Amino acid sequence: FGIRAFTGVAGGIAFARGSAAASQGYYDLALPYLEKAAVGFNRYEALWLEAEVRTGIYDMLQQVPDSEQEQDLLLRTALDGYRAAAASCPVSGWSWQGMSDVYFRMEERRQVTETPDLALLALPPRERIGADGRTAFGFLRWAIEKEPGIYTFRDNLVMRSLQFGLREDAGVALAEAATCQPDYWRHDGLRSLDDVELLRIFAAASEEALDQAPLISRERHLFSLGKLYHRLQDLPRAESMLQAARLEPTTAIKKAEDAFHLALVLKDQERYDEALQLLDEAGLHEAFQFAVYSNQADIARRQGQLELAFDYLNRCRRMAPRSTRYALGFARVAVQLERFEAAEQSLKWACIIDPGNSVVWSELAHFYINRGDYGAVRSTLRDAGEELGPDHPELLDLAGKLAARLNTRDTTW
Repeated sequence: FGIRAFTGVAGGIAFARGSAAASQGYYDLALPYLEKAAVGFNRYEALWLEAEVRTGIYDMLQQVPDSEQEQDLLLRTALDGYRAAAASCPVSGWSWQGMSDVYFRMEERRQVTETPDLALLALPPRERIGADGRTAFGFLRWAIEKEPGIYTFRDNLVMRSLQFGLREDAGVALAEAATCQPDYWRHDGLRSLDDVELLRIFAAASEEALDQAPLISRERHLFSLGKLYHRLQDLPRAESMLQAARLEPTTAIKKAEDAFHLALVLKDQERYDEALQLLDEAGLHEAFQFAVYSNQADIARRQGQLELAFDYLNRCRRMAPRSTRYALGFARVAVQLERFEAAEQSLKWACIIDPGNSVVWSELAHFYINRGDYGAVRSTLRDAGEELGPDHPELLDLAGKLAARLNTRDTTW
């Protein structure tokens, strides 16, 4: 028992150090600790994390030439680690998902390294997948079966199905993911999904699950659907969902959030008066004041109320002094109001806070060109050249515009 206690304490310390190093991306440092940590209470977690680290190192080596043998070894060792983890905790699905990730990488390597067979292009996508890919899908589905409540497994299945051209399978998996976790904005693995048809599948499945998902309140569920329909540009449906969310009991900050997003939907429908009322309501909560001022400025600009837009953008600029977006927006409105000194100061500030951005230099140079201050244009181009390089395409274009203006002036004289 003393030996077991000693090895357990040593393993716990090793696991703490190894997991900390892994979380910070120090994989080479983490491995020796994790190899020592696979004892006692931490055995499963250590084995699984060790395999994850080896998979991470494999991914890092993709950009390293002549590392194929090391990559093969890492994948085989990671696979052994996931198998050992699965044996130590058979009820967990994480090790099975890990094995599926390894097999997916093996399939990707096969497709890259093998000479392409043009005859395969005529086959359905499913028949072009090799043995490793089919094994990967099987292990991933097995992970889902073991732990059906973990929606990230289903997200992985959606994206892998799309990767290998299995669009129908992706749609089915997406509907199941929406039933498991109806709040789309919690699905980090699906954030890059921009397929409208598939997103509509998610929205429909999520809406079907309304009042059937006990771990999410009705207000949050309706709010999530409203945001998703807004992203899909289904504005009437988005409005309906957000209006319904506002009627549900919830906290003050969530009420403000409902009002704010409903205002955005109404703004896109050009129902500005209604949108402004809701923005005022959302702005009562300090967390939304900045976003409220920004949208109020945009509405004022669209309605031609430039003085009001100037005021709101000035507030935004003061609340976010390092924001290039608001510095440039403020300057554009200031030019329209012929407040040239304020515009110049804001443009110069944008160049100070974001000197590597060619847009800020271009805006300042165009400001001076339009003002006819050609000496200031030359000075701006010189400063921009020091930051961006003298051969930057944007600067060469501005130099051409300056030369054309000077030639026109000489001809006029």
